[in-house]
Amino acid sequence: FILSKNNWVVDLQAYTKKVVGISSRGYDFQTNESENPTVGDAHIKGLDLFVKKRVNKDLKIWASYTLSEINMMFREISRSLFPADFHQKHNFQCTAQVKFGSLQLATGFSYSSGLPFTDILSFMPVNSPMSQDDPYSINYARINSKTLEDLVELNLSINYQFGIFNNSDKGYLGLSNVNVLNRENQYSRSVFIDNPIMSPPRISELNKANLPATMNMSLRFEF
Repeated sequence: FILSKNNWVVDLQAYTKKVVGISSRGYDFQTNESENPTVGDAHIKGLDLFVKKRVNKDLKIWASYTLSEINMMFREISRSLFPADFHQKHNFQCTAQVKFGSLQLATGFSYSSGLPFTDILSFMPVNSPMSQDDPYSINYARINSKTLEDLVELNLSINYQFGIFNNSDKGYLGLSNVNVLNRENQYSRSVFIDNPIMSPPRISELNKANLPATMNMSLRFEF
């Protein structure tokens, strides 16, 4: 469904699909059963909404929202569907852009549900000559049954266009601030057994996050 009227554009799409023949090699499910590669399916359904409004020649606003569910099935790893590594139920983005002569300001806001990960419930040492490479028996939670915190990011940018050499050529100066709110937006978590020196083994986490609040500057010329 697409509607375009009075400087409004609305695009609404619903979809469902099944992708077969997916290899588990591209995923890290962190389970005892996922050591050997296998083939499975992905089950996807969702709703996409896009809205754009041109207020005037100098001001534009657009927003998008996605409601989705992405599950996977690998019968040799799990007897039931489980969330895909990249499953995010809610995903919202909004951008506004305004011009004041040669000056352009833009702001972008995004929100998305936290990504899933697999937790470790407990573990036990394995005292066996055959277990030197894998000395622990690990009890994993259900695959991707836990989720990270939601991701929220606000970005700002300023761009200025100026003329050089009698205005026959142009220069562009840009300033931007990524992640103004300085949130620790984690997009990955690996849970593992850590065995530090002179300390008992313990369950530890390795987290990966997007950039903290970061300023950028760019200068470009067109001749």
